[in-house]
Amino acid sequence: MKKLNNKGITTIEVLLCFIIVVIITVSMYSTITSFNQKRLMEQYKEKIYTYKELLTKDIQDDIIQLGLTHAKYTRIIVSSSNSSSYPGVPIGAVVHTVDCNLRDGTTRQLRVYQAFAKAESRISTNTASEDYFMIEYGPTGSLVQYPIPDLGESPAFPKNPSDTTKIKDLTINNIMIKIIDDQVLSIYIGLYHPELTTRFGIDIISPIDYISGGSGSSSMFSS
Repeated sequence: MKKLNNKGITTIEVLLCFIIVVIITVSMYSTITSFNQKRLMEQYKEKIYTYKELLTKDIQDDIIQLGLTHAKYTRIIVSSSNSSSYPGVPIGAVVHTVDCNLRDGTTRQLRVYQAFAKAESRISTNTASEDYFMIEYGPTGSLVQYPIPDLGESPAFPKNPSDTTKIKDLTINNIMIKIIDDQVLSIYIGLYHPELTTRFGIDIISPIDYISGGSGSSSMFSS
């Protein structure tokens, strides 16, 4: 008869089992974390797309469907001398304003606020005390705010834990507004998130004082 082995599980066997369990657990955790991160990024993209489409539609419904007859673009920097005109906007913010006259006799105004707080991750030195990004649009004197999606904040100086300054993860990073030969209004407002590979932008191009003839011919009149 064979003798039974009554030694049981050795210490090495227990250790090997433990190592295998740890490897499997770490692998599963990494997979789940990666999946959750991808899902979060997709949610971020969906929020940006929804915001972009809403604002673009509201503006285009006015300046394209009603007809744009005149546009004026101004750019100012908020300072101590004019801050009373921009309550709640930090000193150093740049304000881009487009004034639009429509064919039905009404007016619309678009305002884009952009302020960057100083941070390790940003090359340029900024004078704003905090990040501030806002878009306003509507009838002149009765603007509606369109806050960009809140996709979280990050430490401005991660190497210095004592500095609690925060910066926005989603920013308005690029604004290009042009009125070309008094005939075309071009608006581009870029949105940037460091963890998204896709670049997003509100892109609107509208003719100024454009009239289409019934026979298909068209003419452009100066405003």
